[in-house]
Amino acid sequence: MAAEAAVVVLAAVAAAVPVAADAGLMPAEPVSAKPVRHAGCVGSSSGADIRRRFGASRDPWVAGGPRLAKEMAMDLTFKGIPQPIRLIDSGHLVPLMRKIVMSWPFVVGESDPATQPIIVVRGKVSGSYWIEAPWLDEPIVEETDVCTVCSLIIDLVRAWFDAHPAVLCMHCGAVEFAGRLVVFPSTNRSGKSTLIARLAAEGVAVHADDLLPLTQDDEGMSLGISPRLRLPLPENAGVTLTRFVMENQGAADQRYKYLELAAPLLAPFGKRNPIGAFVLLERQMRTAAELLPAPRGFGLQHIVRQNFVRQGSAVAMFARLRALIEVRPCYRLIYSDLDEAVDILKTSFAAPASVAFAPSVAAASVVSKPTDVGGATGTALRPAMDRTSYCRNPDALVEILDGESFLVLGDQDAIFYLNPIAGAIWRMLAEPLSEAQAAMLVSAAFPDLDRQGVRRDIRILFKEMSARKLILSAPHEPPAKTTQL
Repeated sequence: MAAEAAVVVLAAVAAAVPVAADAGLMPAEPVSAKPVRHAGCVGSSSGADIRRRFGASRDPWVAGGPRLAKEMAMDLTFKGIPQPIRLIDSGHLVPLMRKIVMSWPFVVGESDPATQPIIVVRGKVSGSYWIEAPWLDEPIVEETDVCTVCSLIIDLVRAWFDAHPAVLCMHCGAVEFAGRLVVFPSTNRSGKSTLIARLAAEGVAVHADDLLPLTQDDEGMSLGISPRLRLPLPENAGVTLTRFVMENQGAADQRYKYLELAAPLLAPFGKRNPIGAFVLLERQMRTAAELLPAPRGFGLQHIVRQNFVRQGSAVAMFARLRALIEVRPCYRLIYSDLDEAVDILKTSFAAPASVAFAPSVAAASVVSKPTDVGGATGTALRPAMDRTSYCRNPDALVEILDGESFLVLGDQDAIFYLNPIAGAIWRMLAEPLSEAQAAMLVSAAFPDLDRQGVRRDIRILFKEMSARKLILSAPHEPPAKTTQL
């Protein structure tokens, strides 16, 4: 409790801004997209880089970059993307693309100077590849063929989502059990890709290793992209996974290896299945595998964080994500041993009538307007109001799911998550409240907390909520005049 005194934590931005490690509301603006020279795969090495590519806005753009005296160009036209991907002096990447994007149909043709490409790859400029796209401020630079294709795929997927604005993009893995998808929202170093590969070794179909489109009908759609593993494999990978990787190894470099999976192990491009359940992965040391029910509010935090599409308002986005998880079960998979984790998933989800797919029946309280929340207990402790008081922005909407609080401001593209103490302060802000008063109330409720730390956190909280226009300066009301008789 002491570690989180009154700190507001951002759950996500509709565009995909990274989550802060400590206190504070993250800004709603997209993060900048600067080129990075990297010895490995820049474009697909982390969720942060995917957020960077999906979070940046798409502005009017004309392909630039260095040009050679004689350039050999070809265009790749992918199904679902109206503009082509142009390869300049990099046509030798096409066979590698076909191995990794195994079932996503595309046509190779001559470059048409009259057609504006959506992505340009320039081959070996000064010994490196350059990738250009309208959402990149400057080109992404890659050193190897495999890393270039890794990076290109992220921009390829971004282009597809731009062409399908009603489809959500979830940063997650997904596999098929009994005709329904079990979705693993991405969390740092949780072993998602390794677990998915191990499930594939059991004959479980892979629908997504990293990015999953969610249609308007809330079905997951496969993009037909091969799963990828970080190298080296973990020490506890086990005999089954190690053998499976050797038998199905595809393109690789020193950091990553793709698996070449044929149908039905890799769901073909366009295949759709309903979402059956969400499973949050928690990899721990030396613990028996357990599949435990998770509060839906906790699950909502994760899927809001992992939504990478910036289309529409935050209010509509939150409503859709909330509806998605309210009628589907959410679990925590705590595990250390891969084989144990696979066994418990198969046991839980393999049967079509499995109780693990049963929707949760827990009630959820919905608060559509902040005035419905009501004041916090303990208001008698409040000192007199002063001119530095704040109150809630009446346009801010509060949603509560299983005790977890989320704020949405309609004219911003951000969804904010409040931890329990910050949520209590938000409820107190139904009436004018100053930083000093909030700090006094928190210190009174939690006397073991360091008072200086509480004041610091409250100051940061108020500053950030004010900057995001979640709270406004309260008008000062002068004392009532008395009439002399």
